[in-house]
Amino acid sequence: LQQAAAALAELDVLATFAVLAAERGYIRPLVNNGSRLLIEDGRHPVVERMATTEPFIPNSVEMDEENNIMIITGPNMGGKTVALKTVGLLTVMAQAGLHIPADDHAELSIFEQIFADIGDEQSIQANLSTFSSHLRHIITILEQADDRTLVLLDELGSGTDPAAGAAIGMAILERLTNRRVITVATTHYGALKEFATRTDGVENGSMVFNVDTLMPTYRFRQGIPGASYAVEIGQQLGMPEEVLRRATT
Repeated sequence: LQQAAAALAELDVLATFAVLAAERGYIRPLVNNGSRLLIEDGRHPVVERMATTEPFIPNSVEMDEENNIMIITGPNMGGKTVALKTVGLLTVMAQAGLHIPADDHAELSIFEQIFADIGDEQSIQANLSTFSSHLRHIITILEQADDRTLVLLDELGSGTDPAAGAAIGMAILERLTNRRVITVATTHYGALKEFATRTDGVENGSMVFNVDTLMPTYRFRQGIPGASYAVEIGQQLGMPEEVLRRATT
């Protein structure tokens, strides 16, 4: 009876995955043993499910051994972190043998390790600031990551002086580039955008912002850096006009 119950549970899980893939139009990705990552019109499965009032915006990304670092910039609330998580989640789904939410074509590597530094883990009890908690994770990543690793870094270098944060961010990315580690990082630092333009293996990407409507489009644009649009977003959220004028003078 125990063996039969275990077999039925496994069958139920597989059937649920199959029904989910059929209902939502998921596809079977190709897999490779190299470092190629290609997602066409990929969608975050949870965010897509929550998008009930407006259609979810899919995005595409392509990386390989020659261009193994992607730096995503753009405004707050523009979708940078969702794009970052989509790459990681779809990779994990594929490695678990699942179909993934993408259109037409997807090709993903089988990574031996996946590291993610996302969110804020500051702790009074552990005497950790935002910056030190990020560094603790990144030190582990730098010790273990190699060319069979996927690394996801959200707001790289944040939580400290911007000049120092950008400098250490560049040093981290340089080391990951030399090791041919497939890395996706988000940031607001202009210095990291410039680093991408002059460094082989590093590419810019951005989340597009509609300056006419002052609204994010949630569309990812590979190869072009983006701006943060802090003043425009402040205006959209109701920041006093006097403060906005002072910020721009």
